[in-house]
Amino acid sequence: VRFESLRPATDQDRSEFDIERQNEQVLQLFTEGKIETALDIMQKTLERAEQTLPPDSEMLAQCLNNLASLYFTKGNFAKAEPVYE
Repeated sequence: VRFESLRPATDQDRSEFDIERQNEQVLQLFTEGKIETALDIMQKTLERAEQTLPPDSEMLAQCLNNLASLYFTKGNFAKAEPVYE
């Protein structure tokens, strides 16, 4: 990695950082078996990601995958399937 210059963080930078941090928190909760808490956080995180990230964002795709995985784990296949699509 080579840095050309430093610049102050933008609102977009902060938003992406927060979304990434929340994704990490959801994964931790998932590994601890706290599926309901993870699902609640993931739904809010996805809503924010959809508002702030471009539709082709890798981070948005990760949010969608995490949400679908949580639904799948709970056995809620009807909700998981459209998210996977």
